[in-house]
Amino acid sequence: MTQSEILNTMKLLGIQEITTRRQALNGTRKFKLPMRYYSEYDSRWNYDIVLSSFKSGYVRKTCYDREYQINKVKTGDRYYKLSSGDYRKFTEYNRILIPNELDRLEYLVKFAVRNYYVKPIKRTRVEEKRVLQDISVTIDGQRHTLQTQETLKL
Repeated sequence: MTQSEILNTMKLLGIQEITTRRQALNGTRKFKLPMRYYSEYDSRWNYDIVLSSFKSGYVRKTCYDREYQINKVKTGDRYYKLSSGDYRKFTEYNRILIPNELDRLEYLVKFAVRNYYVKPIKRTRVEEKRVLQDISVTIDGQRHTLQTQETLKL
């Protein structure tokens, strides 16, 4: 894809660039998706979805105050020799960097489409309901109900 095709695709999807001047000088580009992430459990965790492309070759997703690398991963095994002479296997994970800016932007758009435009985003809030049980007590042959069955919203 050419740069104009990528930018036209972003425009059609409603993705807007939010890069600051300082970030642009450093080779970083940030893009905000038109939808927001809504937490099922706590309304304080509702935030914008931001995808970033870095000059170093990384592509990241910003979630609230954390950034997650979304580059593809290459795994490999490494062996360490202990002082006892035994070997231990360690699995290492290396990110595959994308050196070309157009390739990073294309990867970013494909990631956004695959993860946010195809899959439905849950916008429901879980409501917990507690049902009180009937507690019946018999005193001197008379039956007394202490609580009736109700539904409480928490």
